Amino acid sequence: MENSPSNLSSERSITLMTWLGYLGLIPFSLCIATFTPDGTFMGVNTRMLFLSYSAIILSFLCGILWSHALTHASHKLSFPILALSNLICLMAWLVIVITPEQFRLGIVVALAGYVCVWLIERIKFNALGNEFPKPYQRLRSISL
Repeated sequence: MENSPSNLSSERSITLMTWLGYLGLIPFSLCIATFTPDGTFMGVNTRMLFLSYSAIILSFLCGILWSHALTHASHKLSFPILALSNLICLMAWLVIVITPEQFRLGIVVALAGYVCVWLIERIKFNALGNEFPKPYQRLRSISL
């Protein structure tokens, strides 16, 4: 039964999720490695690149929060999770808007968004359990 098509498909999906998750950290690392005092590297504004990618990842993580809320739609946490995920997405958009002029503020707002997502996930996991695979849980712990 271990090698049933659904188990193999599940294992392949988890492996792909793990690889994509870790590969998703590469753009952050490359941007940080190429930060310069003037914020450009080979004509590219690495600060803007870093924070715009951060906003995309924050929005992606908020989409995962939606799945948490919809999976447990009748639970009292569903409404706050949905509302907070939307507020965090707006924070991510704010990061892109303020980045050209206020890089440090953009970093603070992005970091606040990541911390909020992490806290919401922890609250949800403590209240309702964690149905996500171990590699996802490990990746989410490393990412923060």
